Amino acid sequence: DGTAKNTDGFDLSRNDGVTITGNKIYNQDDCLAMQSSTNTVFSNNYCSGGHGVSIGSLGGDTVNQSDTVSGLTVSGNTIVNSVNGIRIKTIIGLKGQVSNAKYPNNKLSNVKNAIVIHSDYSEAKGGYTGSPTSDVTIQGVTISGLSGTATNLYDIVTNSNVVSGWTFSGITVSSSSKGSCSGQPSSIAC
Repeated sequence: DGTAKNTDGFDLSRNDGVTITGNKIYNQDDCLAMQSSTNTVFSNNYCSGGHGVSIGSLGGDTVNQSDTVSGLTVSGNTIVNSVNGIRIKTIIGLKGQVSNAKYPNNKLSNVKNAIVIHSDYSEAKGGYTGSPTSDVTIQGVTISGLSGTATNLYDIVTNSNVVSGWTFSGITVSSSSKGSCSGQPSSIAC
């Protein structure tokens, strides 16, 4: 199709205290992709044409620094003409940790899926399996003030045994469909 593949804007792995702000990213893959990092700030960036702001794909044989994203703040970004807005994807059968991820006041325009959280990513398949068997814990996810337009508001398929402490508030995304959710914490009504 003539478009470049795997053209992430920023890839972070095993970093601490990185701030990325005020950039314009035009690409065909993740605007931000985090496989592991702590205390990261991604703010006031413009992301166009890709897969949105992503944690993952994440997972390993043990829970360690290489398989942990903690203390992430994604704020004030504009994500346009993209497949996803905010995404977390973890790998089937593997372990790791996502904790204290905050997403305040981001704006979407012409995005297919506003909020994507999956525990069923297969590296071998290069996509989702529909069976959320990842053991990566996803806890303390806060999405607030998300606005704009999307086709689907939610695309959530998670392992209910490893998710907790999510808060979604002030979401005003205008979407054609609410999308679907399964396995999310009971505090999240889709």
